[in-house]
Amino acid sequence: MALVVSMSAAAHDFEPNDTTIIRHAKEVIIINDNTSQKVKVVRGYNEEGQNVYESTVSLSGNDLVTTSREYKEDDDTCKVHDLSMHLGVGIATPTNVPDGMSFAPFKSWEIMWTILQYDYTPKCAWQTYSAGFQLGWHHYGLSTEKMFMKDDAGVIGLADYPANAGHRCSSINVFNISIPLLFTQRFDRKGDIKLSVGPVVNFNVHGSLTSEYEMGDVQTELTTKKIGQRPVTVDFMGILKLYGVGLYCKYCPMSVLKSDRGPQFHSLSFGLYF
Repeated sequence: MALVVSMSAAAHDFEPNDTTIIRHAKEVIIINDNTSQKVKVVRGYNEEGQNVYESTVSLSGNDLVTTSREYKEDDDTCKVHDLSMHLGVGIATPTNVPDGMSFAPFKSWEIMWTILQYDYTPKCAWQTYSAGFQLGWHHYGLSTEKMFMKDDAGVIGLADYPANAGHRCSSINVFNISIPLLFTQRFDRKGDIKLSVGPVVNFNVHGSLTSEYEMGDVQTELTTKKIGQRPVTVDFMGILKLYGVGLYCKYCPMSVLKSDRGPQFHSLSFGLYF
């Protein structure tokens, strides 16, 4: 799109009409009052590369006076390359859970810390492409009826707590290093409202079982490592950001454990993203 701005007045003797062409205009603002009219083209490009053109026509006595200027606008929304850091805290909801296994509501959670994210935005575009380096911790807590246990063959299963055991809790814990690959669409010029979607590639470098219970005054904690978590999984994530506060939803269609190492269940999570 090109915007053509031409100023003239037939009743007076003026220089020949001047025509200014602003190519790829993003926004045009026209301001009128009793004595002048101002035309401002925001983040447009002319042949010299300036991205803002501003022209004012005012009445001085019986003459029209035209002033114009071209300049670069200092606007953070036009950054091509940017670095950012993010934190996500949410509730995990195990899905596709096999019969006989029950996860406790709100006892499964996750934390994601994107230490560094690179954002590429084509000049003044409303779309951004991102890649990051992220650390994550995922905690899947069972109800109090059963606890996780690894047998001699290295397979994760369910076992009963000792009779009369109190303060029961048992969980699968997974730590991963992740690479989020996101596409972001802004819905306003400043980016106050935007939606990000894309895959998150997880390298699950550590997994463990933790079970705790009390027998009288004695507290017992059992920790088991090498639980057979899948080494690589892929999540699909969406983030809706509204004025700096984000809401995210993430789903992994792959099971947390390897198919021959224990119960098969997937992970659905949602929470806050900053």
